[in-house]
Amino acid sequence: ASKCRSMTQTFQEGGDIHAATTWRVFGVRPQDQTPTLRVKGKTVNFGIGYGAQGETIEQQIVTFALRHPEMNISIPSLAECKEMVKSFWRAYPEIYEWVNFIHEDARDKGYAETLYGRRRYLPHIRANNQELRSRAERQVVNHIIQGTAGDLIKMAAYLIWQEAPIYEADVRTQVHDELMGRVYNPAKVEAWLAVVE
Repeated sequence: ASKCRSMTQTFQEGGDIHAATTWRVFGVRPQDQTPTLRVKGKTVNFGIGYGAQGETIEQQIVTFALRHPEMNISIPSLAECKEMVKSFWRAYPEIYEWVNFIHEDARDKGYAETLYGRRRYLPHIRANNQELRSRAERQVVNHIIQGTAGDLIKMAAYLIWQEAPIYEADVRTQVHDELMGRVYNPAKVEAWLAVVE
């Protein structure tokens, strides 16, 4: 949606988006990155796109470090986290422009829309209260990204459900971006996997 050339190229080449961001934000090439540094790059990727500022990035890294003491993650200062945010926006100007555009678009319309047209109305997108407006702005980005992903998984589930009886299979549940099911005839597993993939 943002038409970010560098991220799109990384994805099309089968690269690691988080390693690419770590390189662009921290200046460390993928082959030289430590797991700890990659965690910071991944945190920046997931956080900033949803409107996280330095404080939130710091908090997320602290939380991850506490959950994974075996990684011995060094906690960056708040100033360092704020610099990470600035570095991200410098590295990905198309994303910065896109986020500003979709905020303005949502303010004009009063709602955000997935790439497939599903709307989420956001009454606080025009609020004078900064906290309410900022929350609505984060919801705009979240709805477009996660909402579009939700639309895609629902369409995939429907298409798979239509084909499942032919292969003696079913779709049982969805967990985030995965569909889980069962094939009742072992002889049809390989053929079913070819359909699903």
